[in-house]
Amino acid sequence: MSLVAERVTDPETGRHLSEGEGGLLGHVMVSRVELSGYPDRVLMALAPLAVLPQHQRHGIGKRLVISAVKRCRLLGAGAVVAAGHADFYTHLGFHPACHYGLYCHHDDVPGSFVAFELLPDYLEGLGGEVQFPDTFSELGI
Repeated sequence: MSLVAERVTDPETGRHLSEGEGGLLGHVMVSRVELSGYPDRVLMALAPLAVLPQHQRHGIGKRLVISAVKRCRLLGAGAVVAAGHADFYTHLGFHPACHYGLYCHHDDVPGSFVAFELLPDYLEGLGGEVQFPDTFSELGI
């Protein structure tokens, strides 16, 4: 199987799609999130990330995350957060968000909330709640 395209389909939301010969293989969306008490800090979230089950473990999720992180950098973010399988994200250089004193209400499984600094020491000494847009709660994410 070869990956045919990874593209940003919506510059506003930073929606990334991975398409193959058979159609859509995976998706990740980039959203601005707020760090309570630090409105000047630009943080982005990668969520949701999904790859069709039959196409998992072929590097598609990894490529989507790499593409989305590049997009976050272009949008001026200093850090990126994600909620998901810690093993997957730590393999890509993310660290448990608690390492930076960050938490969110999406962290149902201990260690599943992770962060990646795009700028050195961007999160150093901050800490606090990362607040996702209301849309996430409305959708039950």
